[in-house]
Amino acid sequence: METRLSRYILLLILLVVIGLLVHEEKNSGSGLTPSQIAFELFAANRYKAGLFCREKGWDFCDKWADYPRSQFSSVNAALPHESTEFNLTGVKPYPMVQEFSSDSQSRLVVNEVHTSSDNSSALCAEPMAKTVKQDKPKQQIYSWTDDKGQVHFTDDARQGDQHNLSLTSYQDPEYSFDLAVKSTGGRLPLAFKDKITAAIKKVSEIYEVYLPTSGTVPVSVNLTLATTKGSYQKLQSQYAPGLGPSQGFYQAQYNMAAVWHRSDKQAYQTSVHETVHVINARLFGPTPRWFNEGLTEYFEGIRMSGYAAKIPPREWKRAFSGKSVSLDTLFSAKQETWAGSQQTMLYSQSHSLVHFLMSTPKGKISMKALLAHLVETRCAPSDYASILNNYPGGLKRLQADWVSWMNSERYRTQSF
Repeated sequence: METRLSRYILLLILLVVIGLLVHEEKNSGSGLTPSQIAFELFAANRYKAGLFCREKGWDFCDKWADYPRSQFSSVNAALPHESTEFNLTGVKPYPMVQEFSSDSQSRLVVNEVHTSSDNSSALCAEPMAKTVKQDKPKQQIYSWTDDKGQVHFTDDARQGDQHNLSLTSYQDPEYSFDLAVKSTGGRLPLAFKDKITAAIKKVSEIYEVYLPTSGTVPVSVNLTLATTKGSYQKLQSQYAPGLGPSQGFYQAQYNMAAVWHRSDKQAYQTSVHETVHVINARLFGPTPRWFNEGLTEYFEGIRMSGYAAKIPPREWKRAFSGKSVSLDTLFSAKQETWAGSQQTMLYSQSHSLVHFLMSTPKGKISMKALLAHLVETRCAPSDYASILNNYPGGLKRLQADWVSWMNSERYRTQSF
């Protein structure tokens, strides 16, 4: 009797659930079946839970926010990079990422820049910001040849009394980096300050590996962490009054990054993210949006272990499940598209492309060439597409290799 009653109760519950789903389907106008709606609702709740876990710094569930989102997902005001909606089409477990369109190369927008409240024009008009240290004198390197024909080098001009010295064309690498970390609203735990300082300095070291050995301007970053909401809002009203709800911002004109310290993990990632924006603005001036955001997303995942660092990938094949990715879409996206419903997809694609360029043999060559080009054309229009077109096989091959890299899940954690 109890078993039969339990079955009746279970059947009644199922009927109620199905009825609610059917009612939702009729009123939503989405055209989805009840089972599809059930999947959508599950994905939406999983995504929201992932955002909450990421904010709290819970490692076991923060990756849920990287999974495909549902059209029912809503914006989280504390996470400014999340879009207000994301429509899933053709939900499948692991479909292949769609391939490069044949006419993509002819429609690339090569001079689009990321315009924001960072006052990049003022930064370019005044190459040396007040907070940046002045260049140190370049070191002079001399050479001389002994009686056996052996060439020697020295930086001591006084040896000219003994040898016939010749001044070489050698120049010290010009890249230099200075970081100041402070707090407002309260004191930061010393261990956290040391951790974020080590991570950002490591980011600078990685930049130096990919940058040209000369021609770069000195970089200085002033990172301020606000320990209370009130102290953060005070910073925001002073330096970014037009900014809406956020947990971090940067002002390149002052070499400044500001972060609301809500939790250690959130503040760590946001600090790295905003600092990379300052570094990019200082080194290159205005840059393509995909490049700027891709590098910030790439570096914010950096994990330190002593002096060593690891930068993990994300599950991009799963994230792009059922989606189409292309260099054309990424390069030609306008400001309103970045601010609209495709924002999350554009950020994720930018992150994936940068990780591909930073971690694969041919990609590294292209990334170094791209950074050298952006240094050379600092604060001027840059034809970055032509630089990337030097990738072996051109942009079409770059697209194909990038897609294949994701589909075959060859992305790996990088060690530095």
